[in-house]
Amino acid sequence: MMSIFKYLGLVKYNFTQMTAGIFVRESALSSPFALAVGLVSDFAVASLLGIILVYIMRMTGKDYPISKGFLYGVMIHIVVYGLAKTLNITSVELLNPVSNFIVLFPNITFGIFSALFIERYGILEVGTT
Repeated sequence: MMSIFKYLGLVKYNFTQMTAGIFVRESALSSPFALAVGLVSDFAVASLLGIILVYIMRMTGKDYPISKGFLYGVMIHIVVYGLAKTLNITSVELLNPVSNFIVLFPNITFGIFSALFIERYGILEVGTT
């Protein structure tokens, strides 16, 4: 999804490059090494966020997965991008409001599909297989 926005010129970097910005300078974000590091790091962050959502759904139940996923995606956007911006964690800057708004949609999509996946395939009761 981000590649479409990048191709249209609405955003400057995709998620892999944003994550790679934690480890490399902005000028080196398109190098193969930076993209590999960014890809692995992006999957690690997505895995951690998915595990957190499993625990949230274990505490709150499987009902209303779309609403929970939507809110979780919004919270991911606020916490991750707000924290990264405030603490200057990454060398990547989302300079304009349009880029910030566009990045919100993949986060919401991630939250909704993760919640639906957990609702369908997750075993949330302790002690069951």
